[in-house]
Order: sequence, then structure tokens, then C-alpha cells
Amino acid sequence: MKIISKIEYNILCSLKTDNLIDSRFHDEINTLLQEKLIYYNVINETSLEYECKGYKLTPLGERAIEDYERVLMRNEREEEANELSKEANRIAQKSDNKSKWALGVSIVSALIAFASFIFNFFK
Repeated sequence: MKIISKIEYNILCSLKTDNLIDSRFHDEINTLLQEKLIYYNVINETSLEYECKGYKLTPLGERAIEDYERVLMRNEREEEANELSKEANRIAQKSDNKSKWALGVSIVSALIAFASFIFNFFK
């Protein structure tokens, strides 16, 4: 099943509480009907004709809502993970710079100690 669009998601969510949809969304309604995510709400049916008022969700429509929300939550978690990894990289970069300074200080200290040893040895 393909992921629905945001407009289709909003239409399906509105059908959870109300069975009427704004007619401006004609194309989306037709798509939802074709994909069997919604069906006509039949309120009066005879042998020759029937009267419809609005639409109702099918189980596929409810599943589409859940899938869309799951994708939104996954994207949100990915964004949070990316932000955390960026922050971890910044901290690692600072630590790397500090360790370079510490290495430099250690080398200078070792050279001073060696020079002091040589100086004291030949004294």
C-alpha cells in the first residue's frame, strides 16, 4: 500500500468524526474511493435507487491513517537522531582538539625533561 498524501490524511481523519467532506477535494475523494479507503454512506436504499450522504472509512482507510502517522513518527525520530549525532560530532571535535593540545603539551614536557636530564648529566 502506498503512503497517502497529507490532504488525503486530513480527509480520512475528518471522516472519523464526520461523514461529510468538503467538495473542493473532488480529486482526492475519487482517489480514496478508487483505492477503497472510503465508501459511500448509503442512508436509503430501494431496489431501483439508493441515497447517499457523505462517506465512511473502510478498514483500509483506517490502516492508511495508522501508516501515515507511523511514517510521521519515524521521520520525527530520524530527525531527533540526526540532531543528537550532530551534537555528538561537535563534542567529539572539541575533545579531539583538546587531545591534540594535550599531546603537544606532553611532547613539550618530555623535551624539557630530556633537556633537563642532559643538562644535569653534563654538569
